Amino acid sequence: ESIIAAQRPIEPGEEEHYFILSEENALSRELSESLNSQGFSTTMIPKKVLGEEDHHNALRKHLLGAQIDIPAGQNFRQTVILYVADSQSSASRQVTDSLTLQQHHLSPVLHMFQILAAEKELPPPRVTVVTRAAQADTDDRTLNPHAATLWGMIRSVMLEHPEFKCKLIDLPAEPEQTDAACVFRELLYRDSENQVLIRQGRRRLARLTPQVLETGPRHNSAIQRLDTSGR
Repeated sequence: ESIIAAQRPIEPGEEEHYFILSEENALSRELSESLNSQGFSTTMIPKKVLGEEDHHNALRKHLLGAQIDIPAGQNFRQTVILYVADSQSSASRQVTDSLTLQQHHLSPVLHMFQILAAEKELPPPRVTVVTRAAQADTDDRTLNPHAATLWGMIRSVMLEHPEFKCKLIDLPAEPEQTDAACVFRELLYRDSENQVLIRQGRRRLARLTPQVLETGPRHNSAIQRLDTSGR
């Protein structure tokens, strides 16, 4: 079942600036428009920047440039990087080789965190990563193994670099009209949940639940001993 946790709304007055790293797709455009409509400033950065030979300076230039362009007295206190790994984008669909597709998903994110971890002049940003079908759901078992691997990487980053306050948001395999609105809600309303699934417009969270064992023939419960004497 969906679990709705208490979330605290973020006000535009909290001066957050969103960097949206993404391939050109409808989801990233809708998110940018929604954030702008609520008074938040955004900068769209093409994901190909992270694939450039000098990707460190390329991304750093975008981050610093946005800060310089903001009028005096309006410097934002919090930088938010929104990485949209949408497997439905045209660039993702053109990749068919499994290993190349894996690199297509993981390499840009790895480069991004390497750059952020090495940066000393800028405060650590809050990073949110959006995927599709990275996690199976009780109602939908569709799974994208490459996106699932990306979740594994981000979980490692959560442990090694808690300063980035990483959050994972997983959308259904097939795009839905409510996708952008649900991600926007996750950005605007916050709680302690950092791994969220969105299915059919509803928020799903990982929870342990009791299970009833099936009744039926049981195996011999007699104690078994492993004989390692060699006899």
